[in-house]
Amino acid sequence: MRLIAADALKEEWIKDTGRAFPADYFIFTIDRSPTIDAAPVVRGRWVGKTPETRHEYVYPLNYKCSNCGFLAKYDGWRYCPNCGAKMDGGTDNG
Repeated sequence: MRLIAADALKEEWIKDTGRAFPADYFIFTIDRSPTIDAAPVVRGRWVGKTPETRHEYVYPLNYKCSNCGFLAKYDGWRYCPNCGAKMDGGTDNG
């Protein structure tokens, strides 16, 4: 499935065709199409324990989610099991 900007698509269709009937039918088709709710992607990374931050961790939990602070033993998860952040090291959410 792919997300589209329906309003922009309508405007382009009307501008390109210039005909009322096909454009009206096309707009009707878009308007009655099902929609989905897309949630923004939250990104984070696993932060390892350092001598300065060791008091924040509980043994054997050596990694912390940079988004929610969830403590974990393993840093190989692709998503945080607590907040669902995508653990790809990115900083731009959305």
